[in-house]
Amino acid sequence: MKRHDKITKSYKTKFDYRAKKLGILGAFILGLTLVVGLPIASSISSNNSRMLTEIQELHDELRDENLVVEAK
Repeated sequence: MKRHDKITKSYKTKFDYRAKKLGILGAFILGLTLVVGLPIASSISSNNSRMLTEIQELHDELRDENLVVEAK
């Protein structure tokens, strides 16, 4: 014997179909954003780190040159 204690929805409205399509579209957009956005963010981060290192090296060079000029 099968018991039917659970309430189930046996029909779907126009809203249900639209919500499902929007959910799938949202998941697709989120996935596409992650696939495209993460490599770009990683590239920008590595370029930023490289530029900070170069700037620090230039500051160090300028500081060393200023020390030499003051010593004369």
